[in-house]
Amino acid sequence: MPRNRRRSRRLPRRRSGERDEKSAEADHLLHRHHRFANAVALFQVSIALGALAALTRSRAVWWGSLLLGLSGIPLFVLAFLG
Repeated sequence: MPRNRRRSRRLPRRRSGERDEKSAEADHLLHRHHRFANAVALFQVSIALGALAALTRSRAVWWGSLLLGLSGIPLFVLAFLG
């Protein structure tokens, strides 16, 4: 077997631990991204409902907007901390 071929077989084994660490880190960061995305989605829906409440002068929709906005804050903080 040629020497170059033997070396190319050993290279992936040597770096498999590094690859696994990077993959685990990528999974963790993607999970964090999804948590931020959920919080931002709640904020965006809250803003849209607030605009709708202002146009229709509906106090019930305004309260719903406030509740959604307030529920996005803990999600954002949890995503930031974890």
